[in-house]
Formats: sequence, structure tokens, C-alpha cells
Amino acid sequence: MTANSWLIRLFRLAVSVNVFLVALVLLNLLFTQLLSNTMSSVPFSLSTFLGRGVVSRHRKFRCLFARILSNDLPPLHSENQTLINTLFILDHEKLPVGFGRLWVLHSIVDIKKQKTLELLLRSRGEWVEILPVPEPKTAESVLKSSFDLNRARNFALELGFASNAEWVFPFDGCSFFTEESLRSLREVVLRRTDYLVHFTPMVRWQRQCELNESTVYSQLFPFVSGQQECQIGVSSNFFQRRASLNYFNSSDDFFFPREKVYGSRDKIWILDLLVSQFDDSSVHCKDAYIGWELEKSANVSVDAELISRCGYMLRLMYYPEQFSAADQRLPNRGRYLLRNKAMAHFTKLVNDSLVGLIK
Repeated sequence: MTANSWLIRLFRLAVSVNVFLVALVLLNLLFTQLLSNTMSSVPFSLSTFLGRGVVSRHRKFRCLFARILSNDLPPLHSENQTLINTLFILDHEKLPVGFGRLWVLHSIVDIKKQKTLELLLRSRGEWVEILPVPEPKTAESVLKSSFDLNRARNFALELGFASNAEWVFPFDGCSFFTEESLRSLREVVLRRTDYLVHFTPMVRWQRQCELNESTVYSQLFPFVSGQQECQIGVSSNFFQRRASLNYFNSSDDFFFPREKVYGSRDKIWILDLLVSQFDDSSVHCKDAYIGWELEKSANVSVDAELISRCGYMLRLMYYPEQFSAADQRLPNRGRYLLRNKAMAHFTKLVNDSLVGLIK
């Protein structure tokens, strides 16, 4: 073969490679543009947002964190608090071996937001389930479904136990666990299988500070609220004994009562019930029970033993954007008023959109 023939072949190969690379660049630009159309106000780069993994099938976990992602509710929340907080959790929450995450996208009316969240989560190899608004999609059904968080919590519990998880923790989407907290929860999961439920203390992150997976409670203490409404983990022991516990008001209730919706003590009601019906041998960390909020402890040492024994959940900020106020402390009364205003705003939004879906 002559030198000219080799040169021609090399030239053709180079042209083919360049065409292929150009095509990849164009596809990447198109994909980036599609994402940026839905994330124009989100203060982080697309290179950070794009996933580092591929979609993986869920596997058996001893402990499953089931997070419920629903609609942002301004002015209580920022327009992108769910997306930004989800990204933070994915980047900084390092689960122990045997722990897994399930994300339930629950009745999200903004289709662009739902698709963006789903794309983010699946690109990180997370287990994602979509719980849509039931048919027929009317303004009334959208509102009822959107505020029915107990429907989503029960859905997550059923999925978790169907996958043979030993513990399922249904959390709101903005919940975050440091390595310190996860070590405590790991001890609960590995060593105590006889309990029916576990109460996890919860505090709100209210003032900006450095936060990542290695941050410890003593560092966080100046920047968080007093302990608030504790969170519930449910064991497979409860699930297996469910029929004999004489616990449920209705055969339709899996764990959380269906008639209780967001804003009507949907979680506090069941906390009160568990405390009144079960003793310390059934409820692990029963002394972590808080129905609403405690005055903040005088110093971190007051909380130390409970935090070490029971772990804790950190509620991330309602306004997590970089340009938001550094101090987001909000008294109970102020949070109550903002929640009512947000629900009224969301109701008007849905009613104005006729069938309740934002295209």
C-alpha cells in the first residue's frame, strides 16, 4: 500500500472521528439547554447538577430512607428549595453499608420540576418512584392529593417492606443526616430489631454555617433551632404484627391515617397515638417525643446523650439559595401563618390552571 493510500485512509478516519465528536458536543449542548430551561434560577452549575452514575436497580436494604418530594410552597419555601436541597443531600449524605434511599415524587404539579428532579435522581443511580395525582385530574383532586402527604408516606412504607427492608424511615425531602447521626441510627438498625418504631429527634437549620457530612452536632448547635416534631422510623416487626396491634382506624390505613392531610396535624396525631398506646419496649427513643417544639437547650451538653443514642435529623433551609438571608429563624406563629399563606397561594395557582396541571 502506497504512502498516499495511507494518508487518504488516515484523513477519512480523522474526518469520521471529528464528525462523531461534533455530534456528541451538539447532543450535550442540546441536553444542557433543555435542563437550563427548567433551572434558570438555580444557583449552581450544570456540571455539578449532572449525575456521576447510571440508573441502578434497587436492592435489599436493612434500612431505607424514604423521602417524599412534593410541591414547593412559596412564600414558606423558595421556588427551588426541593431541587437545591435534594442536590445537597445527594452530594453530602454518605449512607452506611446496608442503608438505601427511596425518593417518592408526590403529586408534583409543575411537570418541568418533576422531570428535572427525576433526571437528577436517576442520573445518580437512586431509587425513584412517581406517585401522580389520581385520575380524573381536576383542580379538586390535585389539591386533595398534593396535601395528602400520608398517602405518600404509606406508599413508601409499603414499597420498603415489600423490598424486605428491616426499617423504613419516611422523611420529608429536606431531611439531612450527618455521619455522626448515621452512626447512631446504624446502631439502632443493627442491634435492636424488637422495637416497633423509632423516634428520631429533629432540629431545623436556621442560620447559615458550613455544613457537610462530617459536621458534628456541637458545631451545628449555635445555628439550629430547639428540638422540634420528632420523626418516625417503622420496623418490619411492626409490619409483621400489624394485624394484631389494634392500631388502625380503617382497613385502608397502612400506618399513617389517610384523613389527616398537610396542615391538620398529619404527623403529630400519630406521634400522640404511638406515645399513648405503646410503652418503652415498643418505641425506641420514646423520650425523643416532641409534638411541636421545645425551647432550645441552654447548651449542647443537654442534648448530647439523646443525640448520641437516637441520632438526629436536620431540616434544611426553606430558602437554600446562596443569595438568601443568612438568618432564617422563624417562630412557630410565623411559620404557621406562612404555611397558611402558602397553601392559599397554591390553591389559587391550581384553580387558575383549570385542570390543575402546569404545562
